[in-house]
Amino acid sequence: MGAEDIFQQVRSVIERIGVKSIYGEPVSAGEKTVIPVAKVRYGFGGGFGKSETDKAGQGGGGGGGFIGSPAGFIEITPEGSRFVVIGEYRKIAAALLVGVAIGLLAGKVRRWRGILKR
Repeated sequence: MGAEDIFQQVRSVIERIGVKSIYGEPVSAGEKTVIPVAKVRYGFGGGFGKSETDKAGQGGGGGGGFIGSPAGFIEITPEGSRFVVIGEYRKIAAALLVGVAIGLLAGKVRRWRGILKR
């Protein structure tokens, strides 16, 4: 399998990811339509080598990955459209907890330094 074949396979995978992987099928109920939205990340890599001294000494390889996670949804109503984010509250809560933990740890270290200086 040559470099051209590998690149063709990578191209077909990227084309299959497409819009439906990012925006799901719209769901309608009454006058409201909801379109799910995902955050998608992907990466691919490959390499090939050929020996100058030995015509049979050649090789290649490649790989890739794909990650998708819900980002929110688009809500369409007669009054207008809006994007609703999913999961931001978790990030804010996690950042807040990390901040509190660092603050408590810094306070304890400061307290122990004060006790040790006496």
